[in-house]
Amino acid sequence: MRLHLIDVTGFALPDGSTSVHWFRDAFAALGLEDSFDLVVHDGIAGALPDPGEAARPGAGVIVSGSRGPVDPEKPWVPPLLELIADLHERGADLLGICFGCQALAIVLGGAVGENPRGREMG
Repeated sequence: MRLHLIDVTGFALPDGSTSVHWFRDAFAALGLEDSFDLVVHDGIAGALPDPGEAARPGAGVIVSGSRGPVDPEKPWVPPLLELIADLHERGADLLGICFGCQALAIVLGGAVGENPRGREMG
């Protein structure tokens, strides 16, 4: 199985770790690190997976969280939304986390807005 991680976090923690480290550690803690081939794509740099490859049977796609909301003014966001729409149309297995969930909602016709109680994390 091939799992495509589209990383859009764009930052590292003070210890130098990134969300990619978190995903790898989480999969290892679950004993899953040998169950699939994790392919990391830098979504902010526009390095997105090939839709045909990512949508094939036995593959899956995770779109990570980000430090900000889905903002179509950021140049890397529209191509990512187009990819998500294409993958959905192809029946790909998709998982959105935080930003990724918002992006999926927008692609599927939902609305995303600010939390009236302020920023929410965790």
